[in-house]
Amino acid sequence: MKKQSKLLVIASLLLVLLLAACAGNGNAENVEYIPDDVGTGSKVADAVHSPDNVGEEAEAASGFTTPMIAVDGAHTVGLQNDGSVWTWGLNREGQLGDGTVIGNNTPGQVQGLTNVIAVAAGTDHTVALQSDGSVWAWGANDRGQLGDGTTVMRTTPVQVLDITDVIAIAATRNRTMALRSDGSVWIWGIIGPGQLNDPPIESTTPVQVEGLTNVTEISISGWQAMILKDDGSVWTWGRNDRGQLGCDTRGHRRTPAQVQGLTDVTAIATTENSAMVLRNDGTVWTWGVAWGVGYYHTPTQVQDLGNVTAIAAGYVHFLVLQSDGSVWAWGLNEWGQLGDGTTTHSTTPVQVQDLANVTTIVAATHVSVSYAIQSNGSVWNWGSISSIPIQVSGPEGMGYLNLGTR
Repeated sequence: MKKQSKLLVIASLLLVLLLAACAGNGNAENVEYIPDDVGTGSKVADAVHSPDNVGEEAEAASGFTTPMIAVDGAHTVGLQNDGSVWTWGLNREGQLGDGTVIGNNTPGQVQGLTNVIAVAAGTDHTVALQSDGSVWAWGANDRGQLGDGTTVMRTTPVQVLDITDVIAIAATRNRTMALRSDGSVWIWGIIGPGQLNDPPIESTTPVQVEGLTNVTEISISGWQAMILKDDGSVWTWGRNDRGQLGCDTRGHRRTPAQVQGLTDVTAIATTENSAMVLRNDGTVWTWGVAWGVGYYHTPTQVQDLGNVTAIAAGYVHFLVLQSDGSVWAWGLNEWGQLGDGTTTHSTTPVQVQDLANVTTIVAATHVSVSYAIQSNGSVWNWGSISSIPIQVSGPEGMGYLNLGTR
């Protein structure tokens, strides 16, 4: 009898263990681990992994931050919704941040960076902003654009010195800019934009731009800079040989001055030879030069455009995103950067083909390339290699890159 009781107890224990194991397996079926080649390294609830479409399963997850793309020259930076950073393209100055100077035509993760909320790309350097307000940079540093107190090239991220509480970053050829939570603007690298005959002023650590307060957005490209204040006014300074500062004269300016005739601006974008802004009524205004398209010293409204929610300025072309998720472009098109399936220039907006449900647009300022992120986190580009959007490949060429959703 005692022997039978012991057997009954043992059987009961085995049954409990078996039920627990089954329950555990049942939970595991609803959480799929996304391997490193997907580009997340995190767990995504209720995801289904598809080897043929690597990364797209992330669209079901709620992200840590809003995905974004940054591109200026011949390398691209992607920010995934989990706060990780991915880079691809040329790497002659270590701008990919992978510890080498070897280029990579597919995305690779930048190691040692977490909780990133924004990225920026200079021509040969890269910048990342973490959620704690610290700024990290890597790549070319010949003018001090990394802000680490040296002019030494870095192939992995180093922290920018003497700046905290940063909420936005921007980068261009050999300069970097940051916006702090108190509304002040800081710059390092070449900090004296607009000089043609005078030697440029350089700093290897951040220097505050004087006379600016209540700033909410920053943009920098080439030798000029633009900021947006909380009252909807726009201010510019730097080089002005093509009217890119939005004033009646062609003289360069060393200090910020307000662009006249503009109110209620909600977004800004500047590029080498021109600038554009979005007003709260959904209209778009541009000035400066877009080669073969127009030349305006002062802001001029782009006709036949409305319901615009985002803007992007490239070297010789412009992009806008409308509220229905469609993308429109105009300007030069010799490399297909307008995305309309042709290489014909256009002075008026044309719709980018085969692209819908877009949430983010980006135009490179020193190469003829455009990017878009769709609402499902997929990434598309056009120009240089295609006149219509093509999906960006995933790490090591496996499937497609997906930056997730917020």
